Parts: sequence; structure tokens; C-alpha cells
Amino acid sequence: MSDIFIRNYPPHLDAPLTKVEAKSIVSNPDNISCHPFFPFLQRNQHWTKYADKGKKPDKKTRPIRYAARRDAYIFAHYRKILLPLYERELQNLGLNECVLAYRRIPQAKGRGGKCNIHFADQAFSKIREIGNCYVLALDISQFFENLDHNQIKTNWWRLLGKPEPKRNIAILPDDHFQVFRAVTNYSFIDRDKAYKTLGLIGEQQSASGLKMIKYTVNRKDFPKQICTPNEFREKLVDIIEHNPNPFGIPQGSPISDLLANLYMIDFDAEMNRLIRSDGGTYYRYSDDILIITPMGKKSWNDILSLTESVLEKTAPRLMLKAGKTQVYQYTTSGSGPDQDNKKLNVTKGADGVEYLGFRYDGKKIYLRNSTVSGIQRKITGVANRMARSLVENNPTMSLQQLNESFKYDVLIAKFGRVRDFDNSITKYKSWTFWTYIKRSINILGDLGSSIVRQVGNYKSFARNKAKEAIEYSYNRRKRMPQMP
Repeated sequence: MSDIFIRNYPPHLDAPLTKVEAKSIVSNPDNISCHPFFPFLQRNQHWTKYADKGKKPDKKTRPIRYAARRDAYIFAHYRKILLPLYERELQNLGLNECVLAYRRIPQAKGRGGKCNIHFADQAFSKIREIGNCYVLALDISQFFENLDHNQIKTNWWRLLGKPEPKRNIAILPDDHFQVFRAVTNYSFIDRDKAYKTLGLIGEQQSASGLKMIKYTVNRKDFPKQICTPNEFREKLVDIIEHNPNPFGIPQGSPISDLLANLYMIDFDAEMNRLIRSDGGTYYRYSDDILIITPMGKKSWNDILSLTESVLEKTAPRLMLKAGKTQVYQYTTSGSGPDQDNKKLNVTKGADGVEYLGFRYDGKKIYLRNSTVSGIQRKITGVANRMARSLVENNPTMSLQQLNESFKYDVLIAKFGRVRDFDNSITKYKSWTFWTYIKRSINILGDLGSSIVRQVGNYKSFARNKAKEAIEYSYNRRKRMPQMP
């Protein structure tokens, strides 16, 4: 565990700890067996789902729960214990190239680990290799929220070699059981409620008269431990919430990703066996499943029904999200490797299957429309915040002065290339989103050459959004009653 994890952890209910202190906690399993775990802190991650033009986008919320420092170190320690055992099982079952998320899969020639770009490239290359094939992109509904606790415990027990051999039930060692219980029978506190209760955030009035919820403490002075033990008992106990269900684990704990993968191991093994028997390929990246299988073996409806059946038998409580199912037929066109695609399950949809942030139409690879719109939303959000701050802090400036004072270069540098795109440039340390674009093109090669055109106008987009945001904040300020 790195010092960065210990020192730069977000503010929480417990105090910062040193590496020596952290190691002493996990050095004795008896310490873990009676360790009192704090509630998780929950923050809600908001985003707007991509929608086709003319449709109103849906606003989505995902709760992210992160553990107190000592608890997180314990979770990370037991993940470290379980991970090599899980990796060994994947190797034994022939799943090393099928299960992609939350693992380090090395690149060829020792050049670091693979990322989602490599996995997408691998999948699209397999589609081109097979030629005439069906491709099914499937999504599991509410993955972390529905993991059955008994199955988690049973698979955990199996991974440890089935301790307590005289009893044919899953009994974990005391220290492992305490960690299991902390991540299943968990409690949590809404972070913003806690901050408000403790007076760390509250309603404030800006110089222009606008009322808004803001931090009452400067960032540099924000406490690493948000409350004392007495304050916790007196002020926060009443807002603790508990998971009442025999299913679900918190997304965000250091061990949750491994437990989610472990939960699916029987499903992965059976699906890989069935798809490979037809000459196809099976991949799973967390809750995203991709199946590529030659035409002429089974119909796509049979493959979909088979997947649902295996999921029901091997992964209790999990179901496919019908609205996210994509089924495509790819057929070769002419003598080259290029293909034509046809969407089979619905009449509308993207031109080509979408997978891990990319789309393949049979000839070229593109960024998903939602990926591009997501970047545009982020640019818009940052432009709005920068413009609002500029207007609030300069109440006497005219609209023209505000436009001239706005730091457009700062906004642009946050998301894209600092200078115009140039294939010869190889130093990307100062780049942000453009680093990802450059890396995508390098990995995807000629098939990904169209990606540049998708994002080439981001500079003008950023400038226009900044000007719109300045004008909106300026006009809003003018409408506000002036303070005496």
C-alpha cells in the first residue's frame, strides 16, 4: 500500500495514519476479527445520459461509498490476499483473456498493463477475424447493488480452499468473516448531510447577492478528520443508514471490485465454454458482456436466451438490462477485411456495436456518441463554473470586459491539446483528454483514424460555451436586487 493512499485520502471519520500504523493494524488477524468498522461516507455521482437529438436526456445518479482510512486499508489488505488466489482460478479455468475489468493484464513485451482501448481493439479485431458473425453487447442491471451475500461468502470460502473441511458449509476464518460482514452488512452516512450537520457546508451569499450552498472552510483548512469521536456519537449517529438487504455491496470500497468479479466466476467459466465450443469469443468487463460468435452455429436469439439461462443459474439476483442489449450481424463485403453491419434486435440505434467507449461500424472505429457528448458536458460544466466565479468576483465589469478577461486557454488546457494536433508529437504529459485521443489512435491504428475528426472542433466548442456562460451569469447578476 502506498503512502499516497494513506496521506492523500479524502476527509473521513477517522484520523490520518502512517504506513507503520496501517501495517500494524493488519499484521495480526485477531485485530481484524474484532475491528469496529466505521460507516462508509456516500457521495452521489451525477451525470446526464446521452440521448439522440430531439430526445430529453435522462439524469442518472450513482452512489459511491468510500471507507474510513483504517477500514480502507483493511479492505485493500484482504483484496491483496484474495487476488492471487482469484488469478490462479482464472488461469485454471482458461479465463485470463475473458475477464477484463479490475485486473492488471500485461501488454506484450512488458509495456505496462492493458486498458479499455486495448480491450476494444482486441474485440473489434476478433470481429474482423471471424468475418460473418453475430455480436451481442449485453449489460447487467444494477450489478453491485444485487450481489447476493450468500454467493459472495461461498465463493470467498472456495477461493480460500474451503477451510473447516469437516463441515460442508461456507464458514470463513474469523478475520475474513469480519471483513465480509463489513462489506455486506454495511452502514453509510450521506457525506453532504454529515458536512452540513458538522457545519462544514452551509448557505452563503455571494457578492452579487446570490444564495448558494458552499463550504464554510477553505480547502487548505478543511479537516482531514471531519469530527471527533464525541461529535460522531452526538451528531452523526442519527443520520447513519444501513443496508437492510441480504444482497448488495458498496461500490467504491477497495475490495468490492474483486468480490464482484469473484461472484461471476461460474458464469464466466460456463459462458466461455459454450461460446468457444461454437468458435466464438466471450468477454466481460465488469457488468458489460460481449459475445462474438460465427453465424451458422446458433441464432442470436438462442445465444441471448442461453446467456440469460446461465446467468440465472450461476449468478443469483442478476439480470440483463433489456434496454441496453445490442445485437449486430457483421458480414464481409468484398475480398478485404471490411464488413457491413446490421442491427438485429431493434430498428434504431448506433451504426455499429458500441463497446468500452468505442463504436465499430465494420470499417472504422469511432468514439461512442455518448463519450463525445460526455466530454462536451464536462467542458460546459467547467465553463459555467469559471464564468460564474469570474462574474461574481468582478461585479463592476461590463460584459465585454468579462469576455476579454476569461481565461479561455485554461479551459481548453483542462480538456484538450495545448496546441494543434500533430502526429509527430509524442510528449503528452501536459495533455488531458487529448492524451486519451492520441493514445486511442496509436493503439487502434488506421481503424481509429476517424476519431480525430470527431473531436477536432473542441476549441471552438469550449470558447462558445464559455461566452454563453458569461452572458448568462452576467444577465442573472443584473436581475438580482442590489445589496445596500
